[in-house]
Amino acid sequence: MAVLSRKDLEKISFSVLTDYSRKAGRKIDRISPEIMAGKLLGLSVDYAHLSKEKNILGLTSFSDVGVEVFDENYERVWNILDGKSILLESDLAVYYKTGVRNFTIMHECAHHILKRKFPQTYGIKRRVHAYKPGERRPIADWDEWQADVLASYLLMPLPLIYRGMEFFDMKGSMQGLDYKQKQIEKYKFGDLCDRLGCSPKALSIRFNQMGLAGDSYLRKYTREMLEIYNDE
Repeated sequence: MAVLSRKDLEKISFSVLTDYSRKAGRKIDRISPEIMAGKLLGLSVDYAHLSKEKNILGLTSFSDVGVEVFDENYERVWNILDGKSILLESDLAVYYKTGVRNFTIMHECAHHILKRKFPQTYGIKRRVHAYKPGERRPIADWDEWQADVLASYLLMPLPLIYRGMEFFDMKGSMQGLDYKQKQIEKYKFGDLCDRLGCSPKALSIRFNQMGLAGDSYLRKYTREMLEIYNDE
């Protein structure tokens, strides 16, 4: 199994996004996971109920694999992943879950990108998404961690974040702002999330990585829902 650092994954993202810009053929203000999946990687995206507990958001495979899913009545059915498809939880197909849906698609795309780059050493597992408030845990699954990091770099590349911050005239910090100014800054943060097509939780983590106080942009409840990785 390839064990890659954040720096390694960022380099891979630069290469992928260069190819993406050629496929998109226009000025880019946000990265479309559907274009990434379809035009760049040749993957289709479909929906099904992946679990009764709703703790599985996405599935993919590198070859023909039969997976048990559920229909609209939550009756068990079989679905064949053919190595060229992504299967998403049906509940993500609503506008207010755009950020989570986009990140999940990009996460599954990241699995395929890394598999194609390291065909002999990279594996695949189910994408299980289960936040536990306040939990701090080590990296136990490098495939999943690497796919999450690469997905973050692909969905929220630094040039687009900085361009969006400039467009909305964001400070990037709450320091020295009064209450009214802080609320305005938080509204701008929400606008930036909409522009990038990401969730507030994902962008706050990205801000933290950039040296900005990302946690300060979230409501207390949302901060407690963050899943924190210790990558030492």
